[in-house]
Amino acid sequence: MTRVACLMMQKDENILLRPWLLYHGYLFGFENLYVYDNGSSDDTIAALLKEFALLGVNVNTTWNQPVDFQNKGRIIGERIEEFRQGDRYDIALPLDCDEFLAINGADGISCSRTQIHEELTNIFRGGVVCRTAHCLDNRPGYVDLFRYIGHIKSIVLVHSFLGIDHGFHQAGLPPGKAYGTTSLIHIHMHFKPFDQLLRSATEKLAPYVDVTDKEALKAFGGVGNHLTKYFFMDAVSYYNELHGYRRPLVRFGGFCRLISVLMDFDATRDIWESGRPGHLPDDQLEIDLDQTPFRPAGYLKANPELGGDLFDHFLRAGFQEGRRLEVSKEALDEVVERMAAIRAKKRDGVAGYAGCSLGLSRVGRHQEAEDLLRDATKKFGRTLVLLREYALCAMYAGRESDAAQRWGEFRRLFPDDPDGYYYGALSCRRIGEIVEAKRILAEGQSRFPRHIGIGMEVAEIAALQDDWEHAASMWRRLLEEHPDNPDVRKRAASASYQFRLNVAEGASDQKRSALNGPVQVDLRPREAQEALEFLGLSTTAEMREFFMGFESLGCNCEFGLVQRKFGAEPIGLLRWNAIFFAGLKKALLVNFAGIDDPDNLVLELRGGHEYFVQDKKFLTSMHTFTRVGEVEVERFRQQQIKRMSFLKRKIISDLEAGDKIFVYLDHERRSKDDVHQLYNAFKNSSRGTLLYVQTAELPGQVGSVELAEDRLLLGFLERPGLRPDGTWSVMFDNWLKICFAASQIQRALAPC
Repeated sequence: MTRVACLMMQKDENILLRPWLLYHGYLFGFENLYVYDNGSSDDTIAALLKEFALLGVNVNTTWNQPVDFQNKGRIIGERIEEFRQGDRYDIALPLDCDEFLAINGADGISCSRTQIHEELTNIFRGGVVCRTAHCLDNRPGYVDLFRYIGHIKSIVLVHSFLGIDHGFHQAGLPPGKAYGTTSLIHIHMHFKPFDQLLRSATEKLAPYVDVTDKEALKAFGGVGNHLTKYFFMDAVSYYNELHGYRRPLVRFGGFCRLISVLMDFDATRDIWESGRPGHLPDDQLEIDLDQTPFRPAGYLKANPELGGDLFDHFLRAGFQEGRRLEVSKEALDEVVERMAAIRAKKRDGVAGYAGCSLGLSRVGRHQEAEDLLRDATKKFGRTLVLLREYALCAMYAGRESDAAQRWGEFRRLFPDDPDGYYYGALSCRRIGEIVEAKRILAEGQSRFPRHIGIGMEVAEIAALQDDWEHAASMWRRLLEEHPDNPDVRKRAASASYQFRLNVAEGASDQKRSALNGPVQVDLRPREAQEALEFLGLSTTAEMREFFMGFESLGCNCEFGLVQRKFGAEPIGLLRWNAIFFAGLKKALLVNFAGIDDPDNLVLELRGGHEYFVQDKKFLTSMHTFTRVGEVEVERFRQQQIKRMSFLKRKIISDLEAGDKIFVYLDHERRSKDDVHQLYNAFKNSSRGTLLYVQTAELPGQVGSVELAEDRLLLGFLERPGLRPDGTWSVMFDNWLKICFAASQIQRALAPC
């Protein structure tokens, strides 16, 4: 059996500690649990730890200061390093006391010890560090009702351990490795009883901020700032916090049943559920997994066009859309009965047949769907609705050549319907008939010049042919016509960046007019005016030039989004790239040598839709903003190798010129010596200014910049812009202040 260690640091977790120890002791054995007590003051905790130490739990009380909790990634990492040197374990699981490991496997969500160990064994044999993607996040006042949300936790391979961050989200990766996926999840019992949550929040925040001072709490941007909101709530608002949550909640009783076997859980459950409202809001959807078990394989068979996390799709869209969980005999019988009922009805027969055909296609019965449509055509004639569904039926079945022919017939009979042009061009594009697709779109545009689908397909084909100037122009036009469409906004920005990147590859001067293009400031007019006044500038073009004076060095895309927000689209190797602290330091020391070596570059499909370029030497991972199906893969890979060489030359040139402020964002707590080492590596490549941005520890630091040494600046943000679920909430006002302050300091420094 794979040898697993489970590690955790806690303080005064009086209602969670016993369940956590029993649950993970049941999974992995008490002797394989490592608990660090961070100075608990509750006497019951000391007694509990003594009790479980006698059962074999490894208890450490050395790290008992608040600062030790902030360094828990390093402390627990040191123990994992000991495991590595002693060859004692294969896998290490760093968790928090409110996190309980589970699995979303072939039979759905489960606490099965057998399934969890099988998955951990698969991870160990695969030799890849994996990260969970989701968790069950409990609803306030409940122990068996959850949100299914994005949440990353690392599963560490001990033999290749290279460190881990404070929150256990980012484990270091060996050269040439990327994170793997896993069906493991965790149950996150974050929402404790309100009084307990306030007490716990007070314990964590008191060393850094006066929790009785509301203004200080509002301004606080240091570690634990996500807890400040609870000091502005009462019990009623806390327990109603998830009112209006539009996804279905998940009722999972298996967790409580297992805990109840391991301990007397009734008293703890009563404490947990005290104070909650008597019922959920009437409009809150709920799925009970005991009554409606979810099996990914069945859902995929019933909905073969889907990919990614199927349970997430079911909760996000499938449940409300009425998608089937299984292709069962009962489900198919229901379709057949519905067909018979439709045939028996005279009224609204066309729509009924079309809807029934769609249902058959969804469960993979494509031939029956087509037979039904042929019957309907004999009965009702070649109507628009039936012929549209007939063409779509071929697309559902993946027969794009047939679909292209059917859309041609549809256009001949119904030339005034835009679907024939949009879907017809889409089918032609998918089978590589680009010339025909462009001809169809040209005709469609002449008839429907403002149709969003036709316009998007024109832009997609332009991008497919590497005509990024046309693609960017088309997306800009669509953006003007549909400014609130999120897909148009995202694709317009990506196409504009690709166009400028293509131009820049053949240019030595990034500021040439062909590269600049129109200034697209993603601010409301009032926000833009306030930003201009703060910077002391007159026009958005001047604001663009100001932000072009900065260049991102990572660690993620946050600063790239900041520049886009204020109208700047500079080209840079690390702007849309992820790179760890150690990787950047190594790259700077060797002037990025080898980053463009074809043997070091891997093209990887992420999330089932976008290609990323991974560099195995410095462990970077770069967006390409190119989706599956848009390119021929090997040709695209060669293009990306060439592009990486260009971006490498450009960053070396920019670093040597030294006239920009180079920005590295890092939300890890690092020592002054670590930051100094990074700056020394930076000086190896540049005479410029390094702006090292981190999360503020004190409220007064937010938005400020300090001169640490020479040309090293320290900037302070209120909080990270990247949420745990992978979505963005960037503190643009903080960044505006930081960039302005940094530019003022740079101006005052002696020339490079």
